[in-house]
Amino acid sequence: MFLRSLCLLSVYAGLVLLSRPLFAQMPEETPNQQLLKTDLLVVTAHPDDESMMAATMAHYADLGKTVSLVTCTRGEGGGNGTGKELGEALGQVREAELRRCLSLLGTKYLYFLNQADWAYTESVQATLDKWGKEITFRRLVRLVRMLRPEVICTMDPTPVGGQHGHHQAAGRLATEAFAAAADPRVFPDQIEEEGLRVWQVKKLYWVSFMGGALLIKTDGVASGALATQHPGKRYADIAALAESNHRSQGFDKFFSSMPPGQNFFARPNGFTLIKSCVPTTPKSEQDLFDGIAGTTPLKNDILPHAPATTPAPLEVRFQPLPALRNFHQWLMENGLPDRIAYEVPRQSITSGTLSYVYVTFANHTQEEKRVRVSLVLPPGWRSNPAEKDIQATPNTSTVYGFMVASPAGLAQTSQEVSLKVDGVVQEASKGKLEVFPETYAAALKAVLPVDADIAKWERLGVKSVAIPHTHSAQGGVRDDKEISGRFFVGHSESALHVLVDVTDDTVVRNIAPDDIKGHWRTTSTEICIDPKPRGENTFGTLKLGIFPQDITGRVRAGRDADANPGPVDRKEPSIQLASRLTPTGYVVEALIPWTTLKIKRAEIKRGTRFGFNVILFHAGKKEARVGEDIGKSRLAWSYGSGVWGRPEIWGTLVLK
Repeated sequence: MFLRSLCLLSVYAGLVLLSRPLFAQMPEETPNQQLLKTDLLVVTAHPDDESMMAATMAHYADLGKTVSLVTCTRGEGGGNGTGKELGEALGQVREAELRRCLSLLGTKYLYFLNQADWAYTESVQATLDKWGKEITFRRLVRLVRMLRPEVICTMDPTPVGGQHGHHQAAGRLATEAFAAAADPRVFPDQIEEEGLRVWQVKKLYWVSFMGGALLIKTDGVASGALATQHPGKRYADIAALAESNHRSQGFDKFFSSMPPGQNFFARPNGFTLIKSCVPTTPKSEQDLFDGIAGTTPLKNDILPHAPATTPAPLEVRFQPLPALRNFHQWLMENGLPDRIAYEVPRQSITSGTLSYVYVTFANHTQEEKRVRVSLVLPPGWRSNPAEKDIQATPNTSTVYGFMVASPAGLAQTSQEVSLKVDGVVQEASKGKLEVFPETYAAALKAVLPVDADIAKWERLGVKSVAIPHTHSAQGGVRDDKEISGRFFVGHSESALHVLVDVTDDTVVRNIAPDDIKGHWRTTSTEICIDPKPRGENTFGTLKLGIFPQDITGRVRAGRDADANPGPVDRKEPSIQLASRLTPTGYVVEALIPWTTLKIKRAEIKRGTRFGFNVILFHAGKKEARVGEDIGKSRLAWSYGSGVWGRPEIWGTLVLK
């Protein structure tokens, strides 16, 4: 039988053993412990994240299991399609929605870690820095010790495109809590001063809409604890009814818009076993609680665990992007080296220009080693140098760079590449080069008037850059007539000048003058500028979301999830805006002073490069109430999943 056991003391194998066996007989439970005892604990980032396994929560509650939820935030940074509440006020609305939802799912307890939902980011590091890793982790470990769950299910923290940094943080915290809650050396004051006891969770799973080794079906009919409340209802039906309570997020509209008989929650919920302290065979599991009921706890103070993967003596690999490198390091620190192989290393380069591609040479021997390395590239690509002798001292890892150029005019694409070491192709060391576009900002002799007039750009001979409907970053788009665009960009000594001409068959003006936020809710354009290209997060950038018109007919804009978020009128009054409606859509224009980007005039010169993008937000409902969230789809010049939160996949703007 395969035994996957990564429990508390496996992390400390070889250290002095604790005086009390991990599963030693404890005194009789107190009434408080009996009250709070939980079977299944779900750990998420925001209200509505529990939707990823809502039907499974209903399933186990119906079976009589005690199900509890811990969520890191109250979701106060999200959208609000049912009112104007913002910040903490919105958090109170979303908490009320969540409690109504959980009452239908049969979830017994709800707790918050009381951290801020402060912006959309795909950076787990920025999230934990903002929250404060230690205080957040302390609160979660306290709750695990109080609730004493047998199983924890949490969000997959793998940093794939489109994965919110808050989701990644929730997954990491819950994974670390598996061992920490059982270790008396972690937050000992909770034991000595708060009267808590250590607790070893038996199993921990990551859950994902993408599936996993264990699939829990959702088509069972409630016949136990939930049968009276939901007579004749399947767990999928209960989940849909419960999750519709997240009205401020538009869940009610989304589910009601589905064709009759179609249920978003009808597909099985997928789980991947990450840690376990009981004998189990992950590939043949049928239930989250397999191996727990009636199982004798593993004996001895040191629990057996999955052996660490032994690396090859010499490893030459493509270096992953920073987010994935950080994730790999975290996996190693938490005893999960086997998870590293699941992700192919990716690097971002710019189309048609020389870009650095980095290779890591790890020497796990006791001698200095030297190898000759070359890149195996697609036809028409080139590297400089063509091959390179690289070396590494004993037990070290060294990074080397190659200059790589893709063919001129290559469209945005993803290309598989590999490495040749001492003349032999390394099949185990493949990677992907993500190619993103580049364009130029025309040099302007004088500042242009900001009037949303395309003709002045054409008179100057400035060429536009297209955003076709095929550049979809989210949602489906039928053709260029539904949504597409083009933009012009130029620069002067004092500012960057951008005009965007949008074809849009559903131009909606439903944003009130006192509601200039969340431009993704409706018709809008976002201009993104990163002074330091390929940034790990957006908090050093400018992300300017422009509403062509509010309900009074005035152009408005707000900065979102960047270096200085808030309405432009208040945050950046030096930014000039203009817009006009056209027979096929609308035009917006912005003059963005260099001072807004914290860039000195001496830095504005030919060849200066910025991360840059233009994102088009398309509404799907022409007759919308004021403030309603009607976002349907998104296009981008440089497109990809979650692009609005990932400067690493923005295009490049070069000053002429």
